[in-house]
Amino acid sequence: MPDKQPIPQQPGSLTRIRLGIVVPVTSESVFEAALAHLEGVDAQWVRYEDEGGIRPAVRETLQDADALFFAGPMPLDRCRDLLPEGVPVAVARQGPIDLALALLRAREQGLPPAPASVDTFDEQVVEELARELGLPIRALQVLPYDPGQDVEEIVRFHLQARRRHRTHYAVTGRSRVYARLLESLDIPVLRSVPVVASIRSAMNEVVLRAVSARHSNLRFATAIYRLLDEPGLYEAEVGRVNTLRMFFDAPEFAEAWVEARGDLSVLVFAHKGLLEEITKSWTTVPLVEEARTRLGARMAVGFGLGESARDSVRHAEMAVRRAMAEGATRAT
Repeated sequence: MPDKQPIPQQPGSLTRIRLGIVVPVTSESVFEAALAHLEGVDAQWVRYEDEGGIRPAVRETLQDADALFFAGPMPLDRCRDLLPEGVPVAVARQGPIDLALALLRAREQGLPPAPASVDTFDEQVVEELARELGLPIRALQVLPYDPGQDVEEIVRFHLQARRRHRTHYAVTGRSRVYARLLESLDIPVLRSVPVVASIRSAMNEVVLRAVSARHSNLRFATAIYRLLDEPGLYEAEVGRVNTLRMFFDAPEFAEAWVEARGDLSVLVFAHKGLLEEITKSWTTVPLVEEARTRLGARMAVGFGLGESARDSVRHAEMAVRRAMAEGATRAT
């Protein structure tokens, strides 16, 4: 048995990586075998029997997953628009080894190597393998994967290949197609699934990306809001109190540390992921317009990131000074 591959846990990371695995029920055992050799991972299984159930199942799992792994391009294409920007995603893709194993199984059953029909694989992969095996050109009829394909189209391809070319067997990478062909095709049907080693490698890669993203999001982040007007002493104190109350009352800052500073500024301290979410990936600056309309206060804002709290504050101070010098609203 191969040694387990450890997933490095970053300092301060208290939880394991939650990996959502979107897989047909018929192929689940292969993916379980691949996952068994990874540490630091909690599997969030998204099992489906019918392709129509992929979207709702993935939507339900998104809030509980740090990364997603799809059993093939089809389930990913079914829900690609649901995935939040930046979530690490990987797909188990089928290559020459997987097709060669399917052809080997056909040979073990005593079947001639060709003609046969193959779906899901790239045409180039099939042709190169046929050439290596010394088979005639087009000995294997191919229907490459396409996002717009439905089950009926793929089933028709295999049935037509049987009628026109007298194929000896069919190879499919789709679980529903496999079930349909078993009922309607009078020749053996072989199910192709990526090998454990390639699945494990792709899983390991996406988990490492999730670890990296978590480490990045846990970096310290600071925002400094600086009042631009120079009021009198009383007005300054009233402005500071009103501004601070506005920040304390803002729901988006509920999980951040907020404090007033003596230089007519307010400091917001959080981890990078939270501040990035609040600012919609640094594209908006919350409360600046509200401070102007509610309090009549003009503000400059500086953002800073750092490996330590002190570094993030220092970078934010430099950024807000640059924004003030350039007459801009914000700087990073």
